Amino acid sequence: MDKISLVITSCIDPNSGSKKPVSRHNAQVRLQDYIAALSEWLKSPDERIHKIIYIDNSGHTLHELEKLVEQKNERKRKVEFISINQNEVIDGLNYGHAEFKLLDIGLAHSKLIEQSDTILKVTGRYQFPDISHLIDRLPSDLKFAADSIDFYSVGIKNGKVVKFRTARTNVAIFFSTIDFYNQHVRSIYRQM
Repeated sequence: MDKISLVITSCIDPNSGSKKPVSRHNAQVRLQDYIAALSEWLKSPDERIHKIIYIDNSGHTLHELEKLVEQKNERKRKVEFISINQNEVIDGLNYGHAEFKLLDIGLAHSKLIEQSDTILKVTGRYQFPDISHLIDRLPSDLKFAADSIDFYSVGIKNGKVVKFRTARTNVAIFFSTIDFYNQHVRSIYRQM
């Protein structure tokens, strides 16, 4: 993995469309979280991260983030900002649906993605200070990697208590080649 496009997703103003309550709902507080995280990404010494595509789904202005890049982009990474108004979480579905829809719409509007082979998608308020260590451990022929866990649920089948094995994938961070994303991840929200 020589060149990675970092794709940062955000929802600065969760009150702009979603009816699902979130614990951190103040747009100014959330914006400060996103500024702090983007500042860290801009300082990352890992030269494999050469472009940043920042996609917000609340339609909030991104001027403060753009100003940060103008002032603090010492590594001269190319940075693209995309703001769309697509903050709808459908009843019965979780945020994964909205997140994947945001990615599809945002990446369709991106100019920088056209020159990319691999993406590292991160949720914008989170910081991953040891990301280089993780990238170093990934195989060079990687197609996709995400944080997934197996867990067991308990249910009743034929009147008996049984355990069901299930898997969950956290989409706060994942790696994907563009080809894999286009073949297996794009439009996945429509299947949820």
